[in-house]
Amino acid sequence: MQAIRKTAKFFLITSNVVAVILLILSCYGPSYTEGKYWILNLLNIPSFYYMLITLAFIGIWLFAKPALSLISISAFLICWTPLKHVFQWKLDDHFSMKKGPNEIRIMSWNIEHLRIREHRTQPELKQKMLKLIKEYNPDVACIQELVAGDSAKDAINDVEKIRKQLGYPYLYYSYDKKKDYDRRHHFGNAILSKLPLVNIKTFSPDPDNYNSNFFFADVVHDDDTIRFFNIHLQSFKLNKSDRNYIDNPSLDDQESIDESKSILKKFKKGYEWRRKQVVDIKAEMNKSPHPVILCGDFNDQPNSYAYTHLLEGLDDPYLKHGSGLGNTFTGLLPILRIDHIFTDKSIESRQFIRVEKNYCDHYPLVGDFIPRKKNQPER
Repeated sequence: MQAIRKTAKFFLITSNVVAVILLILSCYGPSYTEGKYWILNLLNIPSFYYMLITLAFIGIWLFAKPALSLISISAFLICWTPLKHVFQWKLDDHFSMKKGPNEIRIMSWNIEHLRIREHRTQPELKQKMLKLIKEYNPDVACIQELVAGDSAKDAINDVEKIRKQLGYPYLYYSYDKKKDYDRRHHFGNAILSKLPLVNIKTFSPDPDNYNSNFFFADVVHDDDTIRFFNIHLQSFKLNKSDRNYIDNPSLDDQESIDESKSILKKFKKGYEWRRKQVVDIKAEMNKSPHPVILCGDFNDQPNSYAYTHLLEGLDDPYLKHGSGLGNTFTGLLPILRIDHIFTDKSIESRQFIRVEKNYCDHYPLVGDFIPRKKNQPER
């Protein structure tokens, strides 16, 4: 009996230490890993689960041997700041549909091609999405993965008709013609604005790379000019077969092993390209003469290289107003917060929400913000 207890205790301590190491690596490793250590990025995806396991060990040891709970408590203290990026221990703030005076309402949404593939089988999805934008009525809407036409008369998604239907006087649609969706539609990102767009520039650091394009648009709000960056970072480009394998992984035969290797290669390539894109985007953000607001689909979790480096010098309103995981992607794992709005520290977030409407594979983000005047304290 004594031997069994010793074995069980050794197993629990070992498991606890492993969980703690994984938690710390998931919080800090991805931000600094590259080259042959890229695989540490994968630890970032399930970091929430490492947190739960570590928390469970605190409960176990407090009941069985309180002194050993310090293993997990120490890990939580070490990881407290990055863990706040992953999970917020509070309830959602109330979101008022009425915007305050001088505030600017911003929406960021990956609209999954505006569901063009379902235009025959589920035409109501597109209209529900457009209705949702009208309902929240953002002053500025940054859109990713917009599939639309801007010249073809027979376009299913006509960008000018969309602009008029939503009631926006200003529109900029950025795309690479070499990557058109079809002969009538482009694939790109857009900004819709009720406020004047006075300066716009698109960047294409690597024209042959998927999702390398990004743009900024200078928006005039009262006496302020704010530079909006709209980005869509490299995805892993997983196909249906890849997703099915991730849902039901196996290494039973050579075909399964080959599938696993193929997915790992896609992960590696995705991390490498995102790192390059982040460097290019951050360089342009640092040149801005105006306060910056960054909107986009990062295709990466909090505490990743993309998240950490793009957040430098900016604020994430989720940390102030969000609750729980705040996941924004509805496919695969229900823990992925990969869409973000970051703001200059001179811009105050008044309210912020993730709109849980399953109209596509991403939830939209909406927030109300106001530039702080010089010497005005933060609330």
